[in-house]
Amino acid sequence: MTRLPRPTPRRSRPSIARPAAGFALLIGLIGALGAACDDSDDAAAGGTPLLHLDGGTSDAVAPSDGTAPDRATLDADATADQGEPPLPDEGPPTRHDVGADAALVDDGGATDGSGGMQADPGDPEVPGPFMVRTERFDVDLGDRDNLPSTVPVTVFAPVTPGPSPAVIFSHGFNIAPEAYARYGDRLASHGVITVMARYDEGLFAVRTHLGLAEDTIALIDWLLADDSPLAGRVDADAIGLAGHSRGGKQSIHAATLDPRVAAVIGIDPVDAAPPLSNDPAAFPSVTPELMNALLVPNAYIGAGRGAEGLMACAPAAENYHAYFVAAPPPTTEYLMPMAGHSDFVDTCADGGQDLICAVCPGAVDKAPLHDMAVALVTAFMRVHLAGDRDYQPWVDGPAIAAVPFVEVSRR
Repeated sequence: MTRLPRPTPRRSRPSIARPAAGFALLIGLIGALGAACDDSDDAAAGGTPLLHLDGGTSDAVAPSDGTAPDRATLDADATADQGEPPLPDEGPPTRHDVGADAALVDDGGATDGSGGMQADPGDPEVPGPFMVRTERFDVDLGDRDNLPSTVPVTVFAPVTPGPSPAVIFSHGFNIAPEAYARYGDRLASHGVITVMARYDEGLFAVRTHLGLAEDTIALIDWLLADDSPLAGRVDADAIGLAGHSRGGKQSIHAATLDPRVAAVIGIDPVDAAPPLSNDPAAFPSVTPELMNALLVPNAYIGAGRGAEGLMACAPAAENYHAYFVAAPPPTTEYLMPMAGHSDFVDTCADGGQDLICAVCPGAVDKAPLHDMAVALVTAFMRVHLAGDRDYQPWVDGPAIAAVPFVEVSRR
């Protein structure tokens, strides 16, 4: 396999702040309420603790119906909060007929250790060949924004020897990273270490957008440090960034600042600043102002209905397409016209009743759209971090072209 050449980074231009979008206030309110509802629901859920690979116990739980767990887990932080919600199961893959019955994959007798489904080489729609384990750490990112400098970090790791590509995945504003666990599971099962930090904040105690980009860079430092618990396990030349909503902006911004980033993909990224923000240095606009510094492979997954509603969750002037048209080529846009902004969140795709799932207009059948986003992120990172051409048909070839609810544009 060959790795794509990386251009020499150059400095970005100064940013120009735009007025804050009103939707951020709404997202903050529903995020705070949704998090409280999630905590209540998780506390009421029953289950049996899974076994650690080292013989201990994990805060992940097996199904309470008595069925066997489908993946081993490792909790590397013995002091982790035992009330943390369990990671959702992958579930059967959904093929490409939105609104139709999903095509099921027989999980009987599989031995790949990734949800019981055997993946074909280069098929990102189903879990890959690697066993996945989770590891949890508390990571000090340094003092900034007058918020806690130590954040909980979950690592989804493929059980495989030798250095692996790594992706730092950033969650949306006030959406818990556990709501994106399916992305981490899928990437790791295809051999890509995935790191998710949790940024706890409130409606009026938010991290600055520059601070979030710096947090991402600090996570890269942590991954590559000699004393990192992941030392020797991460390929320093194969680090990618991904994120949803504000996390998409965070990832793209960090990619313009750090030459160690090899690829970035935004999942319906939103460029807007929060309400009442009046500091363009702390909350810079990334597109178009900083996009000339984005010199690595980049792509954007877009929700066609994100700009709908009185207070749009992804306003048209701030959304995925604004990033795409400003990005230096080559770049790719994957538009799902029927998708809403929150359809790419695990819990919303599963029919969750969180307010964040209801406030953003979207598809009636969200699961195929969400599952395709997971597959696209996986294929994109396998191609651009691992140089694995088996996944190329899903990035810009016949496989993605055959999906009827995705419109692909390239520049």
